[in-house]
Amino acid sequence: MAISERSTDLWRHVQRRAWEDAAAQIPRVRTLPSVVAPTVQICAEEPSWHSDRYRVRAEAAFAGMEKALAAGRIAKATSRRMAFLHSAHLDRLARARTAARTNGLRLDPMGRGPLPEMPILHYRDRLPWGLVPIERYETDGLPDRASSVVRAWNALGEVFDRYIVADEPRGVAPFPTHCLIGAVSCDGRTADWFVLDRWAS
Repeated sequence: MAISERSTDLWRHVQRRAWEDAAAQIPRVRTLPSVVAPTVQICAEEPSWHSDRYRVRAEAAFAGMEKALAAGRIAKATSRRMAFLHSAHLDRLARARTAARTNGLRLDPMGRGPLPEMPILHYRDRLPWGLVPIERYETDGLPDRASSVVRAWNALGEVFDRYIVADEPRGVAPFPTHCLIGAVSCDGRTADWFVLDRWAS
């Protein structure tokens, strides 16, 4: 008995028939070109630099960031971005110091602290500080001198990100003491604190 040299792949034949039957049951749908979202480029306003020294540093950091992004070096680009933001922050601090010196305003640095959105209790050196943030033009409840300090700083532009009324811990002074803090933030969470005024109640 002769065996035919031709062989049939039964499994492949079954698969092809199943696919053809399924494809025949799918209704024809008119395909449309995929929608390409337009590129939206958000450009921030060019910052007004106070110090040429920090401006040069920031421009060099920005150029390094663009170069790192073009090369696909994400970690390097992130560090250059942080260097740019740090230079911009130092420039803002320099502007605040110059404004205080020129206008005879108090600006006593007291380190870093939070940038509160609502009244909070913050522990600083293991002592409780009651913090109440106020808006830039809100002076209700402040003593007359503190209100005049806020108005004087507001006249100089947006120097501070937020004003904070702080109740100092009891025991620091023989009477309840409060202070007006100007906060300059770099990341929106923490800020450099400066005492702008201090009074007792």
